[in-house]
Formats: sequence, C-alpha cells, structure tokens
Amino acid sequence: MMRAMARSPTPAAFLPKFLGAVVVAGSLAGMLLHFSPEPAAPAAPTYDKVIHTKLSMRVNEKLKEHKALMRREEVQEKAPVVHPAHWGQVLRREAPVEPMIQFTPRAIMLCLVSIMAVAGFARQALSAGTELMGVSAAQKMLSMKGK
Repeated sequence: MMRAMARSPTPAAFLPKFLGAVVVAGSLAGMLLHFSPEPAAPAAPTYDKVIHTKLSMRVNEKLKEHKALMRREEVQEKAPVVHPAHWGQVLRREAPVEPMIQFTPRAIMLCLVSIMAVAGFARQALSAGTELMGVSAAQKMLSMKGK
C-alpha cells in the first residue's frame, strides 16, 4: 500500500487503488470463509475413575462438617418504609423545583447596569477600531488605500 501511495501523484489518484485493494482483500476473505471446512467439535473429556488423596479426603470430611453446621437464618420482619408524597406510587419523582430567578428590583438593576457596561465596551472598541483605520500604516497593511 505504501508503494501505491508513493506512486500516486495526488490523493485522488490513490483512492481507486486503495478501493481496489480493499475489494480484493474482501473477496479473498469471503472465499476463505466460504470454502473452509467446519471446525471439528472438541471431544468431551471422559473421567473413568476419581482418585482420592489424603488431602481430598480431609477436605471432604471438613466439607461435610461445615454443611452440618450451616443453617438458614431466621426471617426478620421488616418495618414499613415511609416515602415522601411527591415520590408517587410506581416511580420515584423529584420534588418540584421552585424558580431560581426572582425579579426583584436588585436583579433588574443588575441587568440594566450590565447592559450599559457591555454597550460602553462595544463603543470603546468601535472608536479604537475607527482610529486604527485612520492610521496610514494600517490602511496599507489592509490594502485599503492605493499605492
């Protein structure tokens, strides 16, 4: 692929070569999967005889002893669980949320002052930009003025 990429003068010339290679690889993979024999099922292992060792006999004895000691735990009565009313019957619901924004005189004044500050900043930026456009070096750089 790297050789085909190196021979191609442009990426547009490499694309048909790449697609051709992908088609050939895909068809070869498909033929291999189609004509390959089915794998044989592995034979199940057969055990003729269980060999007991001293260790396994001790383990079996301990296991029987532990099984004799194990019992079920007594059923404990559960206290009824009280849920808040806003949860509902089937799914838990969140409590209704009160609006965070309250239109108080303080909030209204905050909005007005912030709008005035943004407007003042925009006016300063506009006057600075106009002043820069008046400088002949900036006009030459932006090619606004003829030579």
